[in-house]
Amino acid sequence: MRVKGWLICLLLIFSLPGDGTESLSGRPLRVLSGDRLVLLGNDGSQYRIRLKGISADPPNEYWGAAAKRYLTTLVMGRFLTVQYQSQGSDGDLLAKLLHGGADMNRRLIQAGLARHNPAGQTSVERISYAAAEQEARRSRQGVWSRANSEVEKRGRSMPGGPLFRSPN
Repeated sequence: MRVKGWLICLLLIFSLPGDGTESLSGRPLRVLSGDRLVLLGNDGSQYRIRLKGISADPPNEYWGAAAKRYLTTLVMGRFLTVQYQSQGSDGDLLAKLLHGGADMNRRLIQAGLARHNPAGQTSVERISYAAAEQEARRSRQGVWSRANSEVEKRGRSMPGGPLFRSPN
């Protein structure tokens, strides 16, 4: 019995983030862009969140609008956990969004709607996000679909949104 107690205690100690990572939970109030949102924390405070490790086009651009719609479908109405270490120069929390253990930042990269930006990431996150971007490039998802050709003039279906038309 004592061995089990020590084992459980050790597992709990090693499972805690030791890198200064803090977390909070809540529900999103609104999505500002493909890599920013406002979260209503369980404590009643509002937090501006910028997704760490990714960079999405501005929402007034073709793929930026798609990224915003996709992030909206991923998070709105859901209970999220936000893991963060620091605030950006603009006051936003630089964070990783989790829902049910799934990394929402990585999902945007996998869909080809955001690019990997390794600033502030752990080595494990850098490897994981870089692999997700490589797979999106290889399968020509989202922003990577234009690598060798322009966006088709006919409508395209994309993650997080209904059929919509290409600009031009």
